[in-house]
Amino acid sequence: MRVKCMTGVAAVALLIAPPASVLGQDATPVKVVGQDAALVKQVLAGHNAARRSIRTLSASLRVELVKPEHRLLGAGTYWRIGDEVRVHQQGQEGSTIDYRVAGGEVRQITLPSQANAVPPGLAQRLSEQDFTTRTNLFEEMLLVLTDPDGKPRDLSALLADAGSGVTADRQRLGDDQCVTLSFSVASRRGPLTRYKLWHVPSKNYLIRRVEAVSEQAPDNTFVSEITTWSEAAGGVIVPTTAKSDSFHKGKTVQSRLSSVTDLRVNEPIDRAVMELPKLPAGSVLRDDIARVTGKVDSNWRPIGPLEPTRRLVGPPQTAAPASEGYTSQSTSEPVPVGFVILVASGSLLVIALAVYGYRRYRLAGG
Repeated sequence: MRVKCMTGVAAVALLIAPPASVLGQDATPVKVVGQDAALVKQVLAGHNAARRSIRTLSASLRVELVKPEHRLLGAGTYWRIGDEVRVHQQGQEGSTIDYRVAGGEVRQITLPSQANAVPPGLAQRLSEQDFTTRTNLFEEMLLVLTDPDGKPRDLSALLADAGSGVTADRQRLGDDQCVTLSFSVASRRGPLTRYKLWHVPSKNYLIRRVEAVSEQAPDNTFVSEITTWSEAAGGVIVPTTAKSDSFHKGKTVQSRLSSVTDLRVNEPIDRAVMELPKLPAGSVLRDDIARVTGKVDSNWRPIGPLEPTRRLVGPPQTAAPASEGYTSQSTSEPVPVGFVILVASGSLLVIALAVYGYRRYRLAGG
């Protein structure tokens, strides 16, 4: 992966003119190395405008492992109104998993099949930054990115964490003339991950390709690339197919394919679709924001005392406080899809797991 380097002359020039900065969508300064501030600002503005142009979206998403074997990794139905997200997917043995992202928090409900009377259900509440599921369409289609800790981040936030700054260049990728952004971001434990992004001006500066390499595993490279796109009315563009590959010393060790179907963009969505299924009274809640667990009623109110939970690593989460009367009902029929088991990973040894693996294998509802 080619990364733009500073020559000795450029380094001397920077002593006179320090690195420039641009403001992302959230007004967070992004440090830019060299004379690329205007180009980085142009890419950020175009990319953020392209995301904002997607006011509503509904689609089906399917993620398949292609190599070393072929099998379904996850599938589901995805709805989005502004920044609010709903996801429905089918679990094992007839169970269902539903997510709702709103107000800075995620609420997740896992329900057993109707043939299984116990347990009544599992519920989880966590910060929006911990929304980890294979059926997060925006993440699979590179509309948001994944940081070194496996957390979804928008482009502005990720670039703002590039401590050594961002460099920009122009490079052709296939038929597209692209603007590339190169930078490094540290994980919570310290090791850096080097990123290179290919933005396509002709596709509203959306990302076509991401390369990521962890300094802990320099022989491993993770690459995700958009291969097909869809253009809706008004010139709104949405990626519809992504191929993701993990390489070790240039050899492909794992591949997967993510595909979007039944795509509808900027069409009305019934607000009832955005509500979660009704939570059975007596379900067990794990609240990772308040760090408590216990039984709750159908409005997520405690039934008896809640016990404190312990987190192994990481600071307390922050999100909107829980509503006292949170009602969640939906009559939408479940769509038969695969189950997603997510297990937290504590290692950055393999870049395929370092970049995307953290969010792939956490026990759903757990």
